[in-house]
Amino acid sequence: GAFGVAGYIHGIHSAFQLFSVLSNAIPLVMILSLFNQYLNKRVSRLSVVMNSTYTIYLIHFPIICLLSYGLLHMQLPTMQVYFLVILVAYPLSLSSALLIRRVPPLAFLFGAKPLYRFRRSAP
Repeated sequence: GAFGVAGYIHGIHSAFQLFSVLSNAIPLVMILSLFNQYLNKRVSRLSVVMNSTYTIYLIHFPIICLLSYGLLHMQLPTMQVYFLVILVAYPLSLSSALLIRRVPPLAFLFGAKPLYRFRRSAP
């Protein structure tokens, strides 16, 4: 009867949903495992950035807010503001993080390791 057809259609719908989820999840897991296997290497040029990620994370949002607010009154198209904020915020966040790490009290406040440790010269 009608219940059998509805149950059959519901079963096909559930199977299609499961197939949809798996067809999206499996390639994602494969790509992540390939990246982990072949691209998970330490690059000396990026070590400064990797060691500053927490500081960058803490200061990038206020920088993005200030940039967006500053560009708000310039009457630029939305996509242009978006790309300008992206292009300016990352270098500004990175340079601010490096500046913070050079000043030991600021590095302490932001939970970062100082970039340079000052040593007393031997007498």
